[in-house]
Amino acid sequence: MESTEGDETEVLIVPSSCNVTDYQSTNNNDDKKDGAPLTLDQAVEMIGFGRFQIWMLMVFGWCRLADALGNLAPSYIMPKVSCEFEASDLELSLFPSTGLAGILVGSFVWGSIADIKGRIPVLVLCEIINTLFAIGASTSQSLWFLTVMRFFWGVGLGGSVCVTSTYVIEFLPIKNRGRYMLTLPGSFSMGLLLIAGLAWLIIPHEEWTWYIQGYTFNSWRLFLLVTAVPAIVSIPLLLTLPESPRYLVQVNKIRKAKTILQYVYKKNKKIPLSQVNFALQRVAASNSTRRELKKFSNITKNILSIITTPEMRKRFVVSSIILSSLAFSNFGLTLWFPTMIERMDESNATSVCGASIAPSNKTKCDNSDQTPVYIDTFIQAAANIPGHVVYLLLIDTVGRKLLLGVSMILNAVSVFFIWFVSSPTGSIVMSCVFTALSRLSGDVAHLVNAELFPTKIRSTAMGLQKAVFEQISSILAIVLMGALLSVHCAIPILLIAALLLIGGVLSYKLPNTTNAAIN
Repeated sequence: MESTEGDETEVLIVPSSCNVTDYQSTNNNDDKKDGAPLTLDQAVEMIGFGRFQIWMLMVFGWCRLADALGNLAPSYIMPKVSCEFEASDLELSLFPSTGLAGILVGSFVWGSIADIKGRIPVLVLCEIINTLFAIGASTSQSLWFLTVMRFFWGVGLGGSVCVTSTYVIEFLPIKNRGRYMLTLPGSFSMGLLLIAGLAWLIIPHEEWTWYIQGYTFNSWRLFLLVTAVPAIVSIPLLLTLPESPRYLVQVNKIRKAKTILQYVYKKNKKIPLSQVNFALQRVAASNSTRRELKKFSNITKNILSIITTPEMRKRFVVSSIILSSLAFSNFGLTLWFPTMIERMDESNATSVCGASIAPSNKTKCDNSDQTPVYIDTFIQAAANIPGHVVYLLLIDTVGRKLLLGVSMILNAVSVFFIWFVSSPTGSIVMSCVFTALSRLSGDVAHLVNAELFPTKIRSTAMGLQKAVFEQISSILAIVLMGALLSVHCAIPILLIAALLLIGGVLSYKLPNTTNAAIN
């Protein structure tokens, strides 16, 4: 039996040519009998992991690499922008801050819309926005125009980051799901290495400057233009992918979900489409189910359902605190640690907390060799790799909760060793240790976050967390760390360690999502 597009139904999916009992164990339901129809989670298990998921991971790995370039491009051009536009510190600070504000807005808006209009349309639109405003930023002739372009560029980035994880996890079977999800953060780390290389190759070439009827186009503008290329390429790549059948079932587009499952099954099992027959059993919806469907009919009610449902509220609050502590520590310490080391060197102190605040001898148009800066960036980007390796080895064996809690607590302990840094070599070692542990914690936290919420509110919850908690925490880290360091460096160090410790302990309040159905 097949349901029509407009019916309110509880959908169960079964491949009539397959043995149902092979897939029923994934739902851990002993009450099911042989021949019973499959749930949607079991249908995803039945289609398995194959050529379709490999292509999907390649596409979204490319998209995440594009996101890395878009996120980090401004940090490399700020010295040139400050020099060319003679910007004050306040004016210059608005440039990255508006980008974070754009990501905040985009995460919430696009994450919510993706639960109503679909994952693929939102992702394509976000990449179009990224492309247009990255190109627009490369043509900027004033700081205010560059800042406006950066805001809308951030709006696109915010949506693509949170919706990408939602789509990918909805197509992955339970077995090794955690390992497959490593493709996303791994690709982001590749983007960190790539953008450092591009900046090193392009930005120092000040001779690459052209003047066209009063317009200036030089190396840093060329750099921005080049970083837009991956976003441009991602648009046709995304159009090769179908909509998530989990989303389609939630909005009652049953026939389309059936067609997509048939398509994926054929791609993975190499069986002609005519031999793949998925039977959809229609079950009349109860009054409570109809009320539930109506509850999630728009963005406002999606948000209210997160707040008013006790279990969802608990998951949302706990995971948001964890994500906030990670965002604050990553932005705060990663951004300010090089400054702390520089102050230590300039004041000949024996530790970072023994350094005095001295005025910098550098000018806004400092043209000195920046090679050491790029080398340090490469080293710090490469420090992500050990974190990815540990994640890959342990995520599906040790489990999410234990790995997240232990990694965050170890990260908190590592922060205390900053006091013992007394040389540039020590600073590099501590920076790499902190980066590796932060990457491990971040990888696990974002995987767990994608698994915590049901399909109908997954993008809304993740977008809300990205906007309200992660981005605000990042902005607070940028502002507060500078102010606290001016008082004493022990204060921000203790604050970051405490936040990481709290996040690590709270992780044990989350449900165990290892090998669990996500719907």
